[in-house]
Amino acid sequence: MECSPRIQQILDKGKRGAAEYIKNSRSPECLDLVLDRFLSHETSIDDNEAIEWIKWLIAGGETPDDFTAIGKFYGHCET
Repeated sequence: MECSPRIQQILDKGKRGAAEYIKNSRSPECLDLVLDRFLSHETSIDDNEAIEWIKWLIAGGETPDDFTAIGKFYGHCET
């Protein structure tokens, strides 16, 4: 399955919207586009904006705090 929107169209959805879109599209190509942007060798390891985007992507459209709380509830997260 190909990712039809371009990277900017995905990013314009905002962190939550982009994460939900990627999760619902089930398109690895969409995820690859966004990850390439934020995990690029040109992106600093301490770039807070990139870190926030990655947190939202991991949480799949839930807030990162809600995602962490779910992990704690099920005992899979020690933080």
